[in-house]
Amino acid sequence: MRPKSVAFFYIVLISTVILFWLIAHIQSADSTIFAGGYLQEDPDALLFARLVEQSILRGEVITKDNYGCYPYEIDMGFAPFYLRFHFYLAGIIYQIFPDLTLAPLEILGFISLVFAWLLALMLMFSAWFLTKDLRILFFVGAGLLPGYSTVMTARYMQFDYDFLNCFLIWSFILACTFKVKTGRSIWDIVGSLTATIFIGTWTGTPLFFFMITLYGFKLWLFEDEEASLYNSFVSSSMLVGGFVNLFFVLKSDLLFISMNKYSIFQPLCVIMGGLFCRFLMVMAGKMSKRTALMILVGGLLVLFAAFNFQIRGALGLLLKNDPIHKYIGELAPILPLNRAAIDNSFVNRLMIYFGWTIVLFPLFLIFPNPMKKYRGSRIVLDWLAIMILLAFYQTRFLRWAGIGVGLYVGLVLFYLWQLARQNIEDPKWKLRLAIAFCLMLTLQSLQDFSSVSAQGNFSSRQVDVLNWIIRNTPVTSGYSDHSKPEYSILSYWDEGNELSFYTKRPVSVGNSLWGFKTMVDIFASETEEEALRFCEEYGVRYVFISNARDFEGDIWAYWEYMKGQPKRPDYEMFSGDLNVSVDYEKWFYHWLRDNWGLFRKGKFTASTRFRVVYTSNFKDFALPEYVLYEKVAGCRIEIRADAGTKAQISIGIILDGHQFIYKSSRNIPAEGKVEFTVPYASSHFGGRVKTEDFYKISFWQDGKKILAKCNVSENAVTSGELLTTKDLTLMR
Repeated sequence: MRPKSVAFFYIVLISTVILFWLIAHIQSADSTIFAGGYLQEDPDALLFARLVEQSILRGEVITKDNYGCYPYEIDMGFAPFYLRFHFYLAGIIYQIFPDLTLAPLEILGFISLVFAWLLALMLMFSAWFLTKDLRILFFVGAGLLPGYSTVMTARYMQFDYDFLNCFLIWSFILACTFKVKTGRSIWDIVGSLTATIFIGTWTGTPLFFFMITLYGFKLWLFEDEEASLYNSFVSSSMLVGGFVNLFFVLKSDLLFISMNKYSIFQPLCVIMGGLFCRFLMVMAGKMSKRTALMILVGGLLVLFAAFNFQIRGALGLLLKNDPIHKYIGELAPILPLNRAAIDNSFVNRLMIYFGWTIVLFPLFLIFPNPMKKYRGSRIVLDWLAIMILLAFYQTRFLRWAGIGVGLYVGLVLFYLWQLARQNIEDPKWKLRLAIAFCLMLTLQSLQDFSSVSAQGNFSSRQVDVLNWIIRNTPVTSGYSDHSKPEYSILSYWDEGNELSFYTKRPVSVGNSLWGFKTMVDIFASETEEEALRFCEEYGVRYVFISNARDFEGDIWAYWEYMKGQPKRPDYEMFSGDLNVSVDYEKWFYHWLRDNWGLFRKGKFTASTRFRVVYTSNFKDFALPEYVLYEKVAGCRIEIRADAGTKAQISIGIILDGHQFIYKSSRNIPAEGKVEFTVPYASSHFGGRVKTEDFYKISFWQDGKKILAKCNVSENAVTSGELLTTKDLTLMR
């Protein structure tokens, strides 16, 4: 067979294996959304899954959201292409197949897998197109079997735009490589189209194109033979993409500057980068390196002066200045830079993210790779190394590489193969070497398969609490229409997207940090009255508490700082100094988390308006993983008793088989009556919460101690009904 036919057959074979590999985590109908399961846990994927679903249900692409930051309705500011892509793709699919019975999300959930598969095909065809070497193609194809980096961008229901970002980044780099290799203008068109879509997909594109510009400057500075074609390609692509998006921004009246929202900022930054690369191309051989460096520095200063706030925000995200950032896993380094963080765990992280071949990365960097001899290939290799180095610093950059990490695996093993074969002439040793490399590829592929085949990490307790909320809380308006929801669920910010998508209930704060100030105002309240006032102001009915995390003092100090900030739905990054001496354990959050709202803590006593309606399983002397509280009107019980005496009310509460007592006591004032407000109904059972059949009440009347009991109905608790002494039943 001709090499071309062998290459085609091998690509078809490996691409088929990759396709089955990608869907390995969908092992049975029971584990997928087809059976109402919880397969996807990535918070950003869940946010976009909800937005796509709401757009389809409403019949229009939504641009404002109140299900992720209730009671506010925030202009999300996402780049326009991504949601439109899913919305119109769903329409096209149902136009072609009008009899489909599957829900739109069940079909669109496969899109990220399709793009990962297409990217693998692109990389294999590129390896063959650039080298025409069957050995390189063999190793690259074997290396592209999906691993952990693929999981980060491509899984079923992976609705985050990272899969499209990854595809577009590689499309741009490969188009640039082909432009350098062939010089054909068709690749300028491909690059322009890619840049246009990319800017319209992700608001963070200025960072990528800034690095593209710096790489072009590096090629120009060292008088690289590929500098002219590279800068020609990137300048034309960036200018076309920038101006097309600038036209859309002007037409849509988005004339503001924002790093987090699609605005004039993104296209202007890309246009400036394109102009600089064009300038380098025109001035090649006409300008000294010193002058060029001065122009670059001057341009960066002008850029910083023009977009000071936005660039400081971007640097804050990269440098993790905000207290929240240290708790975001994807901002953590895979390879820690400080000695204190270097331990055996970082080696384990490297192996999880890259496989065992990452130990050969220094070899990949230092020694010339055999593929570099092919024109244009060095651009691919350099950018592959850049993305891996960036991932060492922040895990999230691994999403840029995606399945492309397999290109590194294949090339570094091929290089190792070349080194090993150079001094081996004995056929027996050549056979042994081939077997050894097959075993190495097998080891890498088995590790990769264990990553992609693993199902979502939803625990049984997570599934249980989500199902309980769906079944036992009132359905809200506004998910499929333009009505305003009736209430929201408050949780810690990183649980909001999960709750809002799976339960179809609004949340006060989500993983985008919209509504962060709302969360702080309530959770950092110092009295039940203050927490209640904020809950009513912000429309919070349920409070979701998770005990699965611990925080350091800077988080609580940051909450204290945020308490004094103006009310707003959006979030601004913080980089100042904090006072860490905060008595946070006396806040509303810890009263609920540590005391169930039943016992005294700080200025809190037994709750009058917040009750436990659900708890997950827990053991003695431990807190449950999840507890759900409901804000209620509370049943008011009026007691007439002797002035100067004390009245007490109590009821037994069983939480997952553990006995607790709700107890409240009050001194009787001079007028001889006092009013209790109680949040629990008697004879209640549900959510692993059970109350006794009646409240026990003791008080003094006419000098005699009275023991009575009182039945409190669910309606009395939710409506705020008033019960008086005549509603009591004497016990003796």
